[in-house]
Amino acid sequence: MDTGGGNWPLLYSMPSADEFEMARQEFLPIDVGGEAAIFQIFDGALLHIGGASYNRLKKEAEYRRLLSDHIWTTYLGGIQDRISRV
Repeated sequence: MDTGGGNWPLLYSMPSADEFEMARQEFLPIDVGGEAAIFQIFDGALLHIGGASYNRLKKEAEYRRLLSDHIWTTYLGGIQDRISRV
């Protein structure tokens, strides 16, 4: 079961399918330290980083730091004011 699967009995099993709307999915290319990466973004707001728990490259601290810096710089106004680092 994927993340959120435990919500099925409480949230998703009772309403009919026509009460839900599918999220718009796009693929977002990101250059992370010279490594090309393609991530999913849903409704222009939720960035999905698939395979983060098992992909060898995504487990490396330097890759995670570069990706975090990119996200902060591109979407959150820069890294200078954040209070924590990866």
